[in-house]
Amino acid sequence: MIDKSKVAVIIGGLTASSDEVTALAFKGRSNTVFIGEKTMGKTTSNMVVTLPFDAIMPLSTGYDCDRNGIYYKQIPPDVIISKQDNFDDLLQDKNIQEAIQFFNKKIIS
Repeated sequence: MIDKSKVAVIIGGLTASSDEVTALAFKGRSNTVFIGEKTMGKTTSNMVVTLPFDAIMPLSTGYDCDRNGIYYKQIPPDVIISKQDNFDDLLQDKNIQEAIQFFNKKIIS
């Protein structure tokens, strides 16, 4: 039953790195909507390489993709909402309002 539950993922330009990988885990899932703006585009797998003379270098070794093997340079929203955040009153935040509307819609199987 939980795999059929609705999920709203709010993303934006500051959604990066591990946040994007977490969002990607939901991409392609049914009853899931992405709301907001494109993510930053830092979906890489990284490691630290030790170099001579005690130098180190972060190295990107791969790109992360969604459950269907699709890679996104930036994760796009399904519903675009830009610059209508309200961190002081979340019920006035347009992203939150869109998520509430999504949750209130009846699931069509």
